[in-house]
Amino acid sequence: MTKTRNIYIPLFIIILLFGIYFVYINFTDYKPDKISILPIYNNQVKNIPFNETLKLTTFNVGFAGLDANQDSYEDGGKSSRAENKEKVLENLDGIVDIIDNINPDFFLIQELDIDSRRSFYIDQLSYLNDKYPNYGYTYGDNNKIVYLPKPLLRPTGKVESGMASFSKFFVSSARRFSLPGQQDGFHKYFDYDRAFIEKRFELENGEELILINLHLSDFNETGLQRFEELKYINEYLEEEYNKGSYIIVGGDWNHNLPETDPYIFNSKENWPSWLKNLPEEFEFEGFRWAIDIYTPTVRSLKTSFEYGDNFMTITDGFLVSDNLEIISVETLDYGFNTSYHNPVVLEFILSN
Repeated sequence: MTKTRNIYIPLFIIILLFGIYFVYINFTDYKPDKISILPIYNNQVKNIPFNETLKLTTFNVGFAGLDANQDSYEDGGKSSRAENKEKVLENLDGIVDIIDNINPDFFLIQELDIDSRRSFYIDQLSYLNDKYPNYGYTYGDNNKIVYLPKPLLRPTGKVESGMASFSKFFVSSARRFSLPGQQDGFHKYFDYDRAFIEKRFELENGEELILINLHLSDFNETGLQRFEELKYINEYLEEEYNKGSYIIVGGDWNHNLPETDPYIFNSKENWPSWLKNLPEEFEFEGFRWAIDIYTPTVRSLKTSFEYGDNFMTITDGFLVSDNLEIISVETLDYGFNTSYHNPVVLEFILSN
């Protein structure tokens, strides 16, 4: 009888703790509205000019913890956190140096932590705000988990992370759009709450410039989540384009982008399971891609970075409505020194 009790008591405790944890995450799970109005902080007063070259940057900063020396358990590596707090601050300084060198009129940031165990609870949004007092900004969560128990031996813990859009010009409104196709069942508590941030700029000709910051889903078994996200974006863009709006969509598409070929980049790794080509049926009529097809924007996190070893491809870039003039697009190769992504810079002109 004693032996049986000794077996069942620990099992009962484990089941009880799991039940308490499940109830806890169910009640604390982030449940954003389908469309949310976002506050605009430090909004600037200057309006966007016509017939001048403007510069826009997108940069997935990898929570300032996925520098060239890091790997990730999500990609077959071991790490679940940044190396240490000092390294996060060092990477943030490097990210600021990159943005300073670009000197963009607008910049879009993905995977920015504001209160996460993996980045030692450094508020990276406040950090950027302090560095860029001449920019207004908006922020929207897309990864908010009270406690992520993976990996088992070194859990990620609390995650609060999202996307931020910075601008030197007056923003008339900002909204967060939840994307459809979130995972069901237990997985939904640990999945990204995928979304895009919309910023609207009123123009002197009565039209609007719409700037979209997005971070789409990577691998899911059925592919349905990716399909539903792209379908939703396609319908949104069609509606806004028919109104006569000027539109730029930038960010991390988490797909191999059109007319790009990862096999031009030397690698010892095979094509990873999380990467799929952007489906051909999503042609986005009335839009053109602005992509640097010769420079990788992302590398695998199976191991720390070494040229010629890690798989590299292009998942970051811009989709631009054809009423805008594209001057240039360039991916700046920083060797994934501060993030597992490289920044992409678009120069464009609004023609009246």
